[in-house]
Amino acid sequence: MLLDTHDSVSHIAFACGYESLPFFHRQFKKFMGSSPLTYQKKIRKSLKNCTLQTHQKLYKPNK
Repeated sequence: MLLDTHDSVSHIAFACGYESLPFFHRQFKKFMGSSPLTYQKKIRKSLKNCTLQTHQKLYKPNK
């Protein structure tokens, strides 16, 4: 959900059934190695770069 929506981390945590935002943060960091927001930014940046590189390869101007 962190990558599919622009909802806040707290909204996502509660939608996933967590009743405590600090507990969600601790669990997320334990399993993913970073906070939810840091993870979201890192993955989105990576996907954006990947998409840009793919686009550049596919639509390279002919010389």
